[in-house]
Amino acid sequence: MGRPGERPAGIHPRLARHCQVKYGILGGVSVDNFWPTFVWTFLGMLVGFVVRPIFEGYAKRSGELLAERVHSADLEHEKARGRQPIDRENEEHKSALAQHTQLRLVALERRLSVHQEAFALWWRLYHSMHTPAAPSVISECQNWWSDNCLFLEPSVRDAFTIAVASASGHQALLNSYFPERNPIVRSEIDENWERIQILGTRIQEAVALPPIYVRSDTEPTAMSAGVV
Repeated sequence: MGRPGERPAGIHPRLARHCQVKYGILGGVSVDNFWPTFVWTFLGMLVGFVVRPIFEGYAKRSGELLAERVHSADLEHEKARGRQPIDRENEEHKSALAQHTQLRLVALERRLSVHQEAFALWWRLYHSMHTPAAPSVISECQNWWSDNCLFLEPSVRDAFTIAVASASGHQALLNSYFPERNPIVRSEIDENWERIQILGTRIQEAVALPPIYVRSDTEPTAMSAGVV
């Protein structure tokens, strides 16, 4: 007897085919190994037609995601390179602005102090005009002016110069006043005194500080709270 699936010698081909179909002998597959072969063939087809496309799709999508991440990283790197000059310029601008702000704060503190000193000098000058201490106070104002005038507001700087000059000549105007001979001198004295007096107002206007406490619109007053 020959091997399964092998046609015996001397048998007509049509008869051999009939025997293969009748006894389950088809292409080297006997009845005994038909089902295992069928199962493995089916699993191979399942892998080829179902699992393989899924795996190929997953691999393709993974490759696309990886390419997108690489492209995004390259894009962010290029953006960062493009932002470097702008970021550097912004940092330089912020540094210069911080220095300028610091200088302004220091200058503001110094200017407030100088205006306070100017007001104190004016107060002494104003109340010493008709006393023997007037010349020494005027000299003190002139010396202080040369050391601090640049810190004063322009309006205060001009008013301070005019006030000190007017104070220097005020006594001379008083000595030259005789009502019966030159009554016009009286108006000159009044105008000269006004130039001395206005300096205090100019200083207060220049350093008009915001109030320490601002009452809100919704805050109850003493009367509405029933205190009064």
